[in-house]
Amino acid sequence: MTISAINRNFPGRGGPGKTWLASPLTVVASANAGRICSFEQLRRMCADGV
Repeated sequence: MTISAINRNFPGRGGPGKTWLASPLTVVASANAGRICSFEQLRRMCADGV
């Protein structure tokens, strides 16, 4: 699975599997969390000490 902020979503461009298009903030939050999540979800996880 790939999450990307690039709008060039051609078949095979992001590698095998599904490609999810998202905002740059969501891409950064997801990279830090290790799963797809929103920036707000990551802020809450950090505030809760998760």
